[in-house]
Amino acid sequence: MIQQRLNVFGWVIWKVTATAGEKYGIKIGVDTSNTQLNPYTLYTKGRITGVSRTNHPIKTRVPGVANDVLPNILPAGLYTFSVAQDSEWWCLDCRANNDVVAGVTPIRVSDGNFVTLSTGDLVLICTNGGVLNGSSVSAGSAFSIDSGAPNLAASGEDVYGLLFSARA
Repeated sequence: MIQQRLNVFGWVIWKVTATAGEKYGIKIGVDTSNTQLNPYTLYTKGRITGVSRTNHPIKTRVPGVANDVLPNILPAGLYTFSVAQDSEWWCLDCRANNDVVAGVTPIRVSDGNFVTLSTGDLVLICTNGGVLNGSSVSAGSAFSIDSGAPNLAASGEDVYGLLFSARA
């Protein structure tokens, strides 16, 4: 597993890549909400499956899955995750951000579609294939919308990103 630390709008964010066949685990001591666990995660590539020792169902991590579609409460226990396909995800961890949880919303644009951004939006593109007002944008591109309402389109593949509510 490779973790790359980035600074985006003053927030520390991790881009994580894992190779098919890798495994990792987490231990949750008491029933815990996603917010208390502290990371916000957006999966952008691959497939990761999970099991718990208490048979708690685990949602498979595939592109587009983020905290907004994961269960809010995770029961205490040990969880093991298996990387079924080469995978990538982006994670904001409050421990790396002075115990502050960044306000983020996932951006999901299906191939051939677009979303309209607004003035003041703070955007991190997490995959390739994005086109912003006719110009290609690649994974890791961060930009602030200073004026207008530009379109972010997906061309050739789905595009995922994060919309930040504020700078750190």
